[in-house]
Amino acid sequence: MAADDSPLFTAAPAETVPGAQGDRLSEGPSPGPPTSLPSPPTPARLEILLVVLVLLLAFLLGSFPARQSAVYWHLAAGKLLAEGRYHFGVAPFTYPMEGVYWVNPHWFYDWLSYSVFRVLGGPGLVGLKTLVVVLLAGVLLRLSRAGTGWLVPALGTGMTLVALGPWLILGPTCWSYLFLASTLWLLDRPHRGREPDQVGGPNAGRHWFKTYGPLLLLFGFWANLDSGFLLGLLTVGLYALGQWAQENSRRASEGRATVLPGETRSLGWVLAAGLAVCLVNPHHVHALLSPVQSVWASTMGERWPGLGVPGWVVAPVEPWSFPASPGRGPSGIMLYLLGGLGLVSFGLNFARWCGWRVLIWLAFFGMGFSQDRALPLFAVVAGPILALNVQEFALHHVGVARPKEGSKGRWLAIGRVAGFAALGGLVAAAWPGWLQGPPYGRPQWALEPDPALPAAAAQLAQWRRQGRISPGQFGFSLAPEAANAFAWFCPQEKGFLNSRGLVPSQVAADYLALWEALEPEAGAPFPGPDIPRTDWREVLRRRHINHVVLYDPESGRLAWAFQHLRMNPKEWTLLYLNGHTAIFGWRDPDQAGAPNPYQDWHLDLDQLAFHPPPENKAPSAWPGREPRVPSWWEGFRKPRTLWALDRDEAALHLFSFAAFGRSYYQQHRALLAAGLAGRADFGASWPATLLEVGLGMAMLQTSANWPPSGQEEGATVVEQAARRLWRIELFHQEDGPPGLLLLAVRDARRALHTDPDDPLTYLLLGESYLRLAHDTRERVWFGKYRWLATLRRVQAVVALNQAARLRPDQVQVHADLAALYQEIGYLDLALEELQKYLQATRAAGPPPGETAEAFAQRLADLEKNVQQRQEQVTRLDSLFETQAAAAKVLERAQQAHRQGLAGKALQILLASDYSGFGPKGMELELYLLLTTGRVKEVREWMSPDQEDLLGEDAYQWLQIQLAAATGDYQLADHDLEEWIARSVQVPELGQSTLTVRTVLAMGIGQAVLEGHSLGGDPYQLVQIPLKRQIFLNRLGNFAESFRREGDFLVLRGLLALEAGETSQAEAAFRQALARGSGPSTHEGLDFDGRPVAAQTLELLEAGTGP
Repeated sequence: MAADDSPLFTAAPAETVPGAQGDRLSEGPSPGPPTSLPSPPTPARLEILLVVLVLLLAFLLGSFPARQSAVYWHLAAGKLLAEGRYHFGVAPFTYPMEGVYWVNPHWFYDWLSYSVFRVLGGPGLVGLKTLVVVLLAGVLLRLSRAGTGWLVPALGTGMTLVALGPWLILGPTCWSYLFLASTLWLLDRPHRGREPDQVGGPNAGRHWFKTYGPLLLLFGFWANLDSGFLLGLLTVGLYALGQWAQENSRRASEGRATVLPGETRSLGWVLAAGLAVCLVNPHHVHALLSPVQSVWASTMGERWPGLGVPGWVVAPVEPWSFPASPGRGPSGIMLYLLGGLGLVSFGLNFARWCGWRVLIWLAFFGMGFSQDRALPLFAVVAGPILALNVQEFALHHVGVARPKEGSKGRWLAIGRVAGFAALGGLVAAAWPGWLQGPPYGRPQWALEPDPALPAAAAQLAQWRRQGRISPGQFGFSLAPEAANAFAWFCPQEKGFLNSRGLVPSQVAADYLALWEALEPEAGAPFPGPDIPRTDWREVLRRRHINHVVLYDPESGRLAWAFQHLRMNPKEWTLLYLNGHTAIFGWRDPDQAGAPNPYQDWHLDLDQLAFHPPPENKAPSAWPGREPRVPSWWEGFRKPRTLWALDRDEAALHLFSFAAFGRSYYQQHRALLAAGLAGRADFGASWPATLLEVGLGMAMLQTSANWPPSGQEEGATVVEQAARRLWRIELFHQEDGPPGLLLLAVRDARRALHTDPDDPLTYLLLGESYLRLAHDTRERVWFGKYRWLATLRRVQAVVALNQAARLRPDQVQVHADLAALYQEIGYLDLALEELQKYLQATRAAGPPPGETAEAFAQRLADLEKNVQQRQEQVTRLDSLFETQAAAAKVLERAQQAHRQGLAGKALQILLASDYSGFGPKGMELELYLLLTTGRVKEVREWMSPDQEDLLGEDAYQWLQIQLAAATGDYQLADHDLEEWIARSVQVPELGQSTLTVRTVLAMGIGQAVLEGHSLGGDPYQLVQIPLKRQIFLNRLGNFAESFRREGDFLVLRGLLALEAGETSQAEAAFRQALARGSGPSTHEGLDFDGRPVAAQTLELLEAGTGP
C-alpha cells in the first residue's frame, strides 16, 4: 500500500519517498512498481477547502431533528441508570418478560444520552450525534487517503455520507458507524509509514499490543454501547483472513507486497483479546450471545420457525433500517454507485488485488444485499475501499508521467474543479434536506416527537392517577413505537413489546394472536407454522390486558384495526382518539353481566359530532391566504410540517364512514325483513299485501350480495322491479353515520389552518363533501333544496381543485373531479379530468394487490371511456360552433354552458370584458370560476364595488358560496344574516325598513281593514276585484320572500353545524321551522328547506346520528 505521506500523482524512484516499503517487504526478485509518485501538490487552500466541504456535508447531514420514538426509550432507560433504579437483566418497560434474562447492549449509550439531555436538552443530544457524524467523516477521510491529495478521498467520503444520509438517526447505530470506520483505520494504520518489526517478525509477540491496543479500547467501549460491536470483531477476522490470503498468494511476489511479516499472527491475538474485552460488560457472556441470537433469528427465523422467535419480532437493539425506501433517492443512487464503481475498481486493480479489501467489501455487500438494514454498513466500508482502489490505479497508470505537463494535467485539473463543484452541490443540497428525503427543511437540533404519543401518554397517566386503570391492569400496543414513547412520557404504562432485543416464543405467540385479532384484514405478519396459535381473548385475560393502543402514522393501517374494533361495540369501547392514535377498552364477554367500566369515560363520536367541545370545532375564518405550491427554495429557510394529527383523524373518520357501508346495508335488509315478518297476517287486504310481500321477498333475494350489483342482464321482470325498488329504498337511507363526515370536515378545516398547502388535506375535505352529498340523506334533500345542492358541489369542487393544483399526480383527485364535473354537466371539463386521471393512473402503476393483467385491463377500459367522451365533446363543440357562430358574447357563453361546454363558456367570458356581456355575463363568469376551483380570481373580483354591477342578490349568493367553500364560516353566517334580515320596501304603507314577516302581516291586516271600510260607493265596489288581485300578487311575492328567508335560515344552520356551532345551528333551525307558527316542526308555511331543518334538528336533539 502507498505510504501515508506520499503524493497522489507523482513519478519518482521509490527510495526517494519516505516510508516506502517496496524493497523491504517484497521477497521477489523485482521491487515492483513504486509505492508513490511525486506530483505538483494541490494548493494548500484548495486542500483545506476539500476537507472543509466534506466536514460541512457531514455536519448538515447530522443536523436534522430526531423524530423516532426509540430516542425516548433510551432516555427512559438512561434516567433509571442515572437514578440507580436500573436492574441489569430485567426489562424495565415491558411486562411479559418476567423470568427472562433481558440484555440491554446499549446501556452506556442510554446513560450518556440522558446525561447530555439533562444538561443540554434535546438540542444537545442532536448536537452530540452531529459531532459523531463529523468524526465519522474525519475518520473516513483519513482511511481513504493513500497519498497527499485529498480529491479522491473527499469524493469517496462524500459518497459514503450521502449513502448514509437517511440512516444517520439519533441512536447508538451512528456510534457503530464511527467505530466500524475506526476499526478499519486502526487495522490499516501499521501499513502507513510504520516499521515492519513493530507488527511482525520475531518481535510480534511484544509489539502487537502496542500497535493494536487502541482497537481493544475501542471494542471495550463499543460492547457497552451497541450490539454492533460484533461487526468490529468480524472486520478484524476478515482483515486477518484477507492478509493471510494475500501472503500466501502467488501474486504477492508479482506486485507490491501489502502484508507485513507476522501480521496475521498479530491479528489473531487481537481477535482473541478483543473477544475477551467485549465480555467486560454488566451482562458478561449474555452481551455476546444476545446479538448473535438476534442476527440468527432475524435472518433464519422465517425458514426455521422452530427457533421460537419470528424474524419480524426480532430487532437488533436499534434497527438499522430507516423509513426510507432503499434504492431510491440520493441515498439509493449513491449505494448503487458505490457497488458498481467498487466492482469496476477491483477489476482495474485485478493484478494488484488486496485481500482484506476484497473480503470485507464482499462480506458487507452480501449483508446489504440480503438485509436492507445492513446497507449503511456496506456504505461505510465501500467508500474508503473505492477511494483506495482508485488511488492505487492512478498510482500505477496516471502517475507514470508528470501530470502537470500535457493533456493528462489538464484532465486532472478539470477533475479537481468537477470534484469541488460536486462537493459544493452536495453541501447545498444537504441544507434543505434533499439528500435525506422528506420532510425537507433546514437543519435543526431538536427532538420532535410525534405529538400524538405524548398526548396519549398524558391521557393514560391521568386515567391511572384517577384509578380508572389499576396498577395490575396493562395495555397492549400494536406498534412498538408507542411502547418506546410511553417508557419516557408514561413509565407506568408498560408495553407488551418494543423494538429491543429478543422476544421469547410464548410472547411472540401471544403478540401474533393479538395482531391477528386486531388487524385481520392486514393478514398475519408472520405465518410460521411452529408458532402455536393462541386464543386472543385468553391472552388478554392471562396478561391482564384491559385496553389496547392503536398507533400508526400511516392512517391506512390504523383505519383497519380502528374500524374492526368499532364494529364490535359489545367488547370494545372507544376511550380516546387523537390523530393517528386511538385507545380502546376491552370488556370480557365472560363478564357480560358486570357493569360497563367505561360507561362514564368513553368517547362517543356521534356526541362529538353533534355537540363538540371548542377544541373540536372548525376555525371560524379561512386560513387567510390561498394555498400555494411550495417553492424549491423554501426548504433553505424553514422546515416543513411533519405531523398533521387533524388530517390523519379526518382520514380515519372518512375511512370509518366507508367501512360502515356494509353494516348499514345489512341493517337496512334486516329492517326490510322485519317489516315483511310484520305483514304475515294478510287480513282482508290480502291481494295487495301478498303483492307487497312478494316484492319484498324479491328485494331481499336480490340484495343478498355486498356490494350491491346493478347488473340487469338475465334478470326477470320481477327481479328487475325488485332491484329498482331496493335502490330507491337505499337512496332514502344513510350509507353510514353522517356525524363521521362532519368530524372529517372539521378535522380537515383545522388541518388547513395549520398547513394551507397540504394537498392530501384538500383531497380528504373534498371526499368528505362528496360523501355528504352522495351517501347521506342530503342526496334526498337535493331534489327540492337546490341551495344546499349548489353549495355542496361548490365546496367539493373547490377542495378537489386545490388538491389537484398542489399535487397534480394524485390519482383519486382527478377521478373525483371527472365524476363531479360529469354530474354537474361540465362535459368538457369532465373529459379533461378523465384524461388526467388516465395519465396519473398509468404513471402510478398498479396498486398493491392488483395484478399486471388486471391493471392493463383497467387501463384499456379507461382509455375506451376517454375515447367515447372525446367523441361526445367533439360533437357538442361542432354543434355549438354551428349554432352560436353569429351570437353575441353573452349568448355564446350561455349556449356553451347549456350544452355542457363550461370550459369553453369560461374561455369566451374571460376573453371579453364587462362591456361585452354585462351583469348576467359577469355573474356567469364568476360562477364558472367558482365551480372550477379558481377561488383566488373570484376573491379578487368580489370587491364591494362590484355589488352594484352584479346586483345585490347575485353578489351576496356568490359571496356566501365563496365563504363556505373556503371555510370562512363567520363571513358566510354574516352574509346569510344580512340577507335574511333584508328589508322589503312597501311604499304604499309608507314604510321602508320592515322585515318580510312584518310586511306580510301588515299587508294582510291592511287588506282586512280595507274590506271592512268599503261602503256602497259604486266606484269603490268596482275597485274591489282590482285591489284583491294586487293584494294576491303582493301576498305571493311576500310568501316567496318568506320561503326564501326560511331556506336561508336552514342554510345558515347547516353551515353552523358543519363548523361545530351546534347551538347556533339549532337556533337557526328552530327559527326556520317557526315560519307560519304551526303547532309542530312539520307544520306552518312550507318551504324547500323545512324537511332539512326538521330532520337535522331531530339529530341535534338526540345528539347522535341515525
